[in-house]
Amino acid sequence: MKTKYISLFFSFVIAFGMMSCSSEIPNGDTSKFSDLKSPEEDMVKKDYLPLKHPCMLHTQADIDRVKSNLTRSPWKDAYAQLEASDYAQISYTEKTSALLDGYLKRMDKNNWSGKYPDYSNYTSCMYDAAAAYQLALRYQLSGNTVFADAAVKLFNAWATNCKGILRMEGYTNNIPDPNLYLIPIQAHQWANAAELLRDYNGWDRNDFEKFKTWMKDTFYSVSNMFLKNHNGGQGNMHYWLNWDLAQMTSILSIGILCDDNVLINILRMKKEDIKKLEISKMQFLFCIRIRILMRFWDSVKSRDVTKGMRHCVCH
Repeated sequence: MKTKYISLFFSFVIAFGMMSCSSEIPNGDTSKFSDLKSPEEDMVKKDYLPLKHPCMLHTQADIDRVKSNLTRSPWKDAYAQLEASDYAQISYTEKTSALLDGYLKRMDKNNWSGKYPDYSNYTSCMYDAAAAYQLALRYQLSGNTVFADAAVKLFNAWATNCKGILRMEGYTNNIPDPNLYLIPIQAHQWANAAELLRDYNGWDRNDFEKFKTWMKDTFYSVSNMFLKNHNGGQGNMHYWLNWDLAQMTSILSIGILCDDNVLINILRMKKEDIKKLEISKMQFLFCIRIRILMRFWDSVKSRDVTKGMRHCVCH
């Protein structure tokens, strides 16, 4: 959005919103996860933490509150900006054709443009995710199904046409360019858009399941791999800061969308694992980052702009 109004009412700080979900699982009692060795063991029962959807960036109470204020400013002004957005129009067309071989790429031009003309096609995913979210939000606020239908077309197109993130044998984790790890940054926006339409009757249930599978196969697989070994343990400092947070946000949003408690709790389990390890310089940075994020969230969670964001679980 181009104005402060859209920023204020239709988007939130992803890190704080997502971390708020994990901070209340379950009711702040970390001892319940002390015996969990890894997410793959799936020791969390699937019905352990039932979610009250929608529960990512927006709860139903958030949506209802904004709808009830659309006739007065600043809500009215913000909604007008949403209506005018190029990404919130039913004429918007999906961009999966940019994936010449079906794979997402975010690669260095000098090294890869000769072999892959679409070496930086991840932007098509970014734009389509933004459109899906804005269309889904416009449907929620207007009730007009044409916007929901337009978003569903985007979901189905990507689940059908995108084969995943490019992998190649002979490289660390089969990832030929470390910038490919940044593609899951788009996962949260796809997940938030789908969360707003998860109960929409116009989205075939089989297609919804296909989309959730695509989210896991495309984004979770790469995010989880990165958090486990940080590109083969190369130790670049930025890997342990903003790159980590992007992967955590990706995993948590996918977990909520898929009602997968293993993914939802993966961050808490990793935090518990750190306690058992010898504190190294990198581990220390990880612990400090989590502590700062949680304290900062506590300092802002009482503000009205984030009201309702903290209650995605525990209902």
